[in-house]
Amino acid sequence: NIALLNLGSLDPSLRSAAYNLLCALTQTFDLRIEGQLLESSGLCIPSNNTIFIKTISEKLALKEAHLTLEFLEECIEGFRNSTIELKHLCLEYMTTWLPNLTRFCKQNDDNKRAKVSMILDKLITLTIEEDDMYPSIQAKIWSHIGQVSDLLDIVLDCFIKRSVLGGLGSLPAEILADTAVALASSNALLFSRKVIGRLCRLIEKTCLSPTPTLEQHLIWDDIAILLRYLLMLSFNNSLDVASHLPFLFHIVTLLVSTGPLTLRASTHGLVINILHSLCTCSQPQFSDETQRVLRLSLAEFSLP
Repeated sequence: NIALLNLGSLDPSLRSAAYNLLCALTQTFDLRIEGQLLESSGLCIPSNNTIFIKTISEKLALKEAHLTLEFLEECIEGFRNSTIELKHLCLEYMTTWLPNLTRFCKQNDDNKRAKVSMILDKLITLTIEEDDMYPSIQAKIWSHIGQVSDLLDIVLDCFIKRSVLGGLGSLPAEILADTAVALASSNALLFSRKVIGRLCRLIEKTCLSPTPTLEQHLIWDDIAILLRYLLMLSFNNSLDVASHLPFLFHIVTLLVSTGPLTLRASTHGLVINILHSLCTCSQPQFSDETQRVLRLSLAEFSLP
């Protein structure tokens, strides 16, 4: 990671040293880059070599996938201490390693799975703390992770854990609810199904140990957090409303007039967004009369 990162430096001598370091590493550890690198002094390496760096990273990610956990961990640490320009470069070349995380999730090695969770948690921390890089992290990290269906369950686990730790309405919880939109951008149907399914199962689980009110239940925080996720996903039909309509209204029916004012507003907002999605989605196609009723309902629910 140090070699790849410094290849993007503005200092020509540092770029040259980084290139030679990369050459030495490939020889020492027998990294398979098919002779693309040759150590040499006096090379002129342009500062605009992002494509070269990405190409090297892609080949390493493909052929040396066993290095993924260590590489990503180093990327995250290097990212924290880099300039804005190098942070953008780091995001460019680290994304190609993210799909490799699935190979460690599928193993029975709990230590490997724990390390994947740790890396995801560090990426969450970057998302929360790096204000200037927030849009880029959403686009480069989370939208790419969202494309890897085998990672979604463990990512959701990490998201919910951090959100609950921060508490409903906290900055981490709201940022992660917002980030859920990036996760869903590549596979809205699958991701929305997972979020809705989790929320339905949590609500059902409350029956096993009833409390006078739902807010008093031990898993209430998880329920409230997931409802916020649903609200963020409900815009622009990221919830695939037509496929999940019975489940969504089941959730709304059980949670309406429940929780603090902000959460009640979230439930109300979810209903508005569901109706809006039904009015604007291309499938299914509704009759003119149904469209009229939906628009009237949307207008009614939107009243102050």
